Amino acid sequence: MTKTLKVFISQPMKGLQREDILKTRDHEFIRFCKTYYKDAALKAENGEQVEDIELELLDSFNDTICDNPNVVHDRVFYLGRSVMKLAEADILYITQDALQQNSPGCSCELTIALTYGYPVYTIANDDELVDMNVKLKH
Repeated sequence: MTKTLKVFISQPMKGLQREDILKTRDHEFIRFCKTYYKDAALKAENGEQVEDIELELLDSFNDTICDNPNVVHDRVFYLGRSVMKLAEADILYITQDALQQNSPGCSCELTIALTYGYPVYTIANDDELVDMNVKLKH
């Protein structure tokens, strides 16, 4: 039986247009799927037990305008919305751009995911899947 896992993509958004964010998100999801399935196939070839997994992109983009007069820091408002979507995810995939730019929102998402035991991945420049739980020893 196929198991569906929802993937939350953590990516920088500051200063980017909606179209650019969504285009990058789609590209990164395709890249993650290819790398994830390639890694699973290699594990299966080496005799490891591999579950039948279907990956689904969690739509975490939020273009709600913060019009609450009590909100002092709108970036924290948007991060809160993002964390609410993260609660629906099975996997966090953090882009290399997020790691290289040390994006504050992405860093928070990464910390939350690691703290609460999510499988967290990134893709190295050589297109290798990196398990951030192992790399950061969580």
